[in-house]
Amino acid sequence: ATLDDPAALGDEARVVRDAIASLPTEQRRALELAFFGGLTQQQIAEKLSEPLGTVKARVRRGLLKLRDTLARRL
Repeated sequence: ATLDDPAALGDEARVVRDAIASLPTEQRRALELAFFGGLTQQQIAEKLSEPLGTVKARVRRGLLKLRDTLARRL
């Protein structure tokens, strides 16, 4: 998609939203807080009362799943 093709950008945005929605809840929440909420992994761990290592693993697994899902759809 290019900036000259808003319809294609809308389609890609929909695919990305669907891919994020398909993640397990814990991974989706960690990614949303990191990328849309602007929180650091330490802040996410504190907010969710989870160990930092758990948050790091969720973010990593979520990103890998997103990459794989988007590679198939885009």
